[in-house]
Amino acid sequence: MKIAIIGSTGEIGSRLAIHLLNQKMDVKLLSRNIGIRLIRYEGLNHSSIDLLEKEKLIDFLQGIDCVVNCAIDKREYATEDESVNKNKEAIENLLEAS
Repeated sequence: MKIAIIGSTGEIGSRLAIHLLNQKMDVKLLSRNIGIRLIRYEGLNHSSIDLLEKEKLIDFLQGIDCVVNCAIDKREYATEDESVNKNKEAIENLLEAS
């Protein structure tokens, strides 16, 4: 089974990634950067893709059996509504791409 972890360098995503990597699972990682927790693992299948880029997500998820989303965009936006809408759009893109 090939598993994609979205938000693989955050608090939860990185712990899940480490657990699955230690179990020798076939894992594909997605985050804005590789992150300090995962840098020690050689040969990681890691990509940096903005969740608002649906076409890139579709390509990334080719051949994936299971998607685990641990991502949240915590960047500062002008309003709370804008922040909520950006995260909602990202989730919708991920669902459509899956």
